[in-house]
Amino acid sequence: MATNPRTKEGPLSWWRWPSLQALALLIIAILGGLLLGPSWVSELTVVGLYALTVIGMNLFMGYAGQVSLGQAGFFGIGAYSVGIITTQYQFSPWLGLLAGMLIAGVVAWLLGKLVLKLQTHYLALATLAFGMIANVAFQALSITGGNSGLTGIGNFSLGVSFSNTDYYWFVWILVALAAWYATRMVHSESGSLLEAVRSSEVATKLMGLNPDQVKREMFVVSAILAALAGGVYASWIGYIDPTVFTFTLSINLVLMAVVGGMRSVYGAVVGVGVVQLLGQGLNTVGQMISPAAGGALELTVYGLILVVVMMFWPNGLITAWKGRYRQSSVVSPPSAVSD
Repeated sequence: MATNPRTKEGPLSWWRWPSLQALALLIIAILGGLLLGPSWVSELTVVGLYALTVIGMNLFMGYAGQVSLGQAGFFGIGAYSVGIITTQYQFSPWLGLLAGMLIAGVVAWLLGKLVLKLQTHYLALATLAFGMIANVAFQALSITGGNSGLTGIGNFSLGVSFSNTDYYWFVWILVALAAWYATRMVHSESGSLLEAVRSSEVATKLMGLNPDQVKREMFVVSAILAALAGGVYASWIGYIDPTVFTFTLSINLVLMAVVGGMRSVYGAVVGVGVVQLLGQGLNTVGQMISPAAGGALELTVYGLILVVVMMFWPNGLITAWKGRYRQSSVVSPPSAVSD
């Protein structure tokens, strides 16, 4: 009997699919880096950094069914950790990257113990407050450079300092690894547990499981990925200030997650690509019309995108595409023919 390759017993079992998907993403990124010019490489590096953050958000928001409006705070923790370690103490940015991920994870764990028992709307407000408090801290503390920020942040190096293209490769390797990890998770028993928590916390408790612990773990994962992205961003750009890590960044990240599909790992990449590249194009067009019009036009179109997606594709573009693909691939059974 032929074995269905999509089943666990088949030659392409569930644990191999994530590897193939991540490899395909990496190949596409490699081709992009080889074929596109420097400006596109820089733009796609930003897309990769945001995609890394949104993958973690999708685990927490899409699969665990929670809400976070404070991811800019964790992104900033990663960025400032690399900045402070390299500018104030002259240590390696690799050490700053690890420190930022550790600090973000600890903060998320402690914050999660306080706020993850709240209902959705109150949780959104609590995480929003965290992001705002983090931004105030970035402005107020002398070690962060205050409103002036930090300059001269150290480059990553492996023998030689990373070039712009090296950062591009590094970022997309991280995105592929994060996507592989997330896809494996959602197709494992942990994914079933996330689904149970999202569907009914009461039922999860009756099964003898702890939904608060599951939510807290996903919150920590999302914070670590955001800090990882922020740390790489700081080293790549070489300069950071508090205006980067505002509520606007958190909202844009949520928009990217919604557009791509919060219950799709690779929807994170699609959502970020659509929103970020469209935003850059609109900003350019707006500035051609009027120097002050770029940001206003961008925000207006972002709002329209959100309304359209929620009206026509509430589960995101990837989920909508999958639905259309499944419908088109359905073959009607042959009608019975009498002898």
